[in-house]
Amino acid sequence: MKKRTILIAAAAVSMVIAAAGCGKSTPDAAKTIQAADTATADDVATSSEISEDNPEVKKMEATEKPKAPALSKMGTITMPDFSTIEVTTAPETVVDDEMVNQQIQYILPQHLMEVDGPAEEGDTVNIDYEGTINGEAFDGGSSKGYDLKLGSGKFIPGFEDQLVGAKAGDKVTVNVTFPADYQQADLAGKAAQFAVTVNTIKRVPTELTDEWVKSYDQTTAQTADEFRQQIKEMLEANYDYQYHSYIQQEALQQLVDQSDITLSDEMKQYGIDFMIYSNVQQAKQYGVGLADYLNQYNQYGISLDDFKKEMESEGEQYAKQYFILKQIAKDQGIEATDALIDKLADDMTTMSGTTYNRIKLIEQYGGETVKNEVVNNAVLEYLEGQVKVTVQDEAAAETDAAASATEAAAETEAAAASESSAAENIAVGTSSAAVETANIGETTAAAETTAAAN
Repeated sequence: MKKRTILIAAAAVSMVIAAAGCGKSTPDAAKTIQAADTATADDVATSSEISEDNPEVKKMEATEKPKAPALSKMGTITMPDFSTIEVTTAPETVVDDEMVNQQIQYILPQHLMEVDGPAEEGDTVNIDYEGTINGEAFDGGSSKGYDLKLGSGKFIPGFEDQLVGAKAGDKVTVNVTFPADYQQADLAGKAAQFAVTVNTIKRVPTELTDEWVKSYDQTTAQTADEFRQQIKEMLEANYDYQYHSYIQQEALQQLVDQSDITLSDEMKQYGIDFMIYSNVQQAKQYGVGLADYLNQYNQYGISLDDFKKEMESEGEQYAKQYFILKQIAKDQGIEATDALIDKLADDMTTMSGTTYNRIKLIEQYGGETVKNEVVNNAVLEYLEGQVKVTVQDEAAAETDAAASATEAAAETEAAAASESSAAENIAVGTSSAAVETANIGETTAAAETTAAAN
């Protein structure tokens, strides 16, 4: 199985999957008239699940972000000549008009435009509504300022259909019957009437216009042409990041493998603690505790002991990478400077579309985190400049990509069949979370840009 690389610093933007649970919550009042039940944790619980009350889980959840020991207390290290390291990479992606258009089509639905005409299926209507049964209001049957996408099937059958054709300002009487098997027994099978006021109607724009750009608060552009250029620069910056990050990752991993490293006990513990801390933080990003986070892998037979062993293995890998980068920083006299912090802010601005400066970075992420990020970035850039880099021709790159996909599929199949392989998969989701500066960057913008472009 191919050895994973745990990145200590992954350049300007850390690709953390943090948007999975970030959708708007549904108001309690609206939940009553939603169409379907949602399974709860109790519905899928099994006796083999890790309990949130487990003392070991509680201890790990209480782990604070550890402070690395001084370089002199990390252990001993002997590194090879950097020029002996060889990295083979695919050519850097060239951004074309089609890729820019794809990205724009991905972004347009994120900011709907208000329309004056009648509502159509697919439009989002903002409504106030009050429901009654036999003239009497019922619990959960009313809400104000609720956004409902027509045709989504989110509300009980017939509700959304009766709003098609309505205009902003219209008052509509919606007559529906709750399904016979509705989750609230006291409402099941009953006829209800809703007094609905349509506040606004918004629609996905069909094309990029100056008007849309001016209303979109995630850009400094004022015209469609300026926005298109901004998107192109963002894509180019992200692909440039991916290209150089791959080289740096591979070079760092080879350097770890070829170096003679003996970690001190203090440094080993630092690596373990940091990996545990990172997993706990990633679980929080998904809005769950560590026990629930680990139980997602329960289908593979993963136990708490498996997780602890994985943290020891990944922690040692992380500690070695950290040790190497700090040693190179010392050897080369690389330190955090205002110029490096400004460069990070500029890179993040270009990659995410959100404006950053030195002050905003430090206020948002903390001075120590920002300093570590810029030093590690500078070290990785230095390392990239020292190793031998071979750029494949496109045909060879495509062949390697297909082989990598086949290998990944084989590893996934093996993981599903093997408890030990499954245990290793825990860390697949933590590679980014194990980054020293995992909170740096507009993660959603970077991840979405890459996904849409591909």
